[in-house]
Amino acid sequence: MTAPEELGGKKVTIGNIVSTSETTRSMWGDQHLYFRHQRADEDIAMEPKWEQYYPKFVNPAKVDLAEVKDSLVELAKEKCPFSFLW
Repeated sequence: MTAPEELGGKKVTIGNIVSTSETTRSMWGDQHLYFRHQRADEDIAMEPKWEQYYPKFVNPAKVDLAEVKDSLVELAKEKCPFSFLW
């Protein structure tokens, strides 16, 4: 994304990964092949106005699940592509 959607950000393809052969599991892939994603705090340091649009995560240990269970189930049904399994 070039910016948060709320600020007019657009999805941009930055590359493609194309395999020219059959994939094979390997210890090398498990231990050495990594894809680094930009950390959100690095984005915010460059564009502080984006901070309000980043999702905020709470410590699950501090959440009373009984209070939020119904809303979590509804959210999961709305966003989860596998919700039909519930």
